[in-house]
Amino acid sequence: MENKKLYKVLIVEDNLGQAEALKKCIEKDAAFSILRIVDNSSDAFKLVKTGLPDVMIVDLNLADGNGLSLLKEVRNIKKSLPIVPYIVVTTMFDSDEIRYIISEGHANFLLSKKSKSYSPEEILDHLQMMTISFYRNKYNDVEKDNSELEREEMIRTRIESELNQYYIDHTRRGKIFLAELIYRIYNTPPTTTIKIANFHADVAKMFNVENYAVEQAVRRMIISAFTKTAAEDLRVAYKPYISMNGTPPSSKEFIMYVANKLRDENL
Repeated sequence: MENKKLYKVLIVEDNLGQAEALKKCIEKDAAFSILRIVDNSSDAFKLVKTGLPDVMIVDLNLADGNGLSLLKEVRNIKKSLPIVPYIVVTTMFDSDEIRYIISEGHANFLLSKKSKSYSPEEILDHLQMMTISFYRNKYNDVEKDNSELEREEMIRTRIESELNQYYIDHTRRGKIFLAELIYRIYNTPPTTTIKIANFHADVAKMFNVENYAVEQAVRRMIISAFTKTAAEDLRVAYKPYISMNGTPPSSKEFIMYVANKLRDENL
């Protein structure tokens, strides 16, 4: 089975040069593909209604008017969307109106084009950090109330911070698979006998890849983490490392260790 990119990005930008630069940058990451580039809110809204994009990058200064109208339309139909897209807003100005956009939930993240740090790479960096939020939206088949979603977000964020202690390439799919495996085992009763192959199969089905693709990607990620992370950092992050003589743990050992560590925190 051919591996597919996980997240489709819709770019809403009427400056073709900026749109193409952003497209080229984002497509360097194996997790993302560009669904389309559109220069107006009408075409963008049609694509959102079909549930195609996982992420929208919206420039407020569009040729057919302020992109704020698009954000309001998306917010109004959130409950009827197959996938609620994560929204990144880019703009040339900063004002109380922009802060209102964020506070009212019209967008998830705001980037000012006037900022010295603004670049396509900055946008990609943010997308890479937020992948946990993307796949929670994309694969959440069961209706959950706000308290459940908040708890899930807290646990996934804690998993992310735990993995950030290691030298892990955030642009690779192995990290996404690894985080999902840890989350699933964390939610499995501690008395259950863990057959890691079954969890690999579940995650493979979730992301539409072969079982071996998950197993290999996670194994490569763990080997990379334990090869490239400084030994003194490993001794702090992974207690068993002290007696391991530098040998990376098995995938199951590492996943179980992180899941049990989080259980002990009583999240």
